[in-house]
Amino acid sequence: MVAAMALVSVSDAGWWELVNGSTAWQDGVFFSLAALYGLIATASFIQVVRIQYRVPEYGWTTQKIFQHVIIDLPGLAFFTTYAMLALFWAEISYQARDLET
Repeated sequence: MVAAMALVSVSDAGWWELVNGSTAWQDGVFFSLAALYGLIATASFIQVVRIQYRVPEYGWTTQKIFQHVIIDLPGLAFFTTYAMLALFWAEISYQARDLET
């Protein structure tokens, strides 16, 4: 009976309202994504260490790291600025919805 009522409430309210209003769902999604990103970061770090041990003559030098920073920095700065601009625009758009014209 409770399960049938839960299904009716989910179909009446819509699944998004149920998930959006539940802090347990939001915390679960947040922690799941954090665990997934942590797993990917750990696997990537292990791969870098394995490569460094297998081929030590191609190790990381200060010059290579400095070169990568110089090459990647403009792209990262552009992407970050673009993302901040998009988020700013979305926030203004969201706030403008509530204003009467």
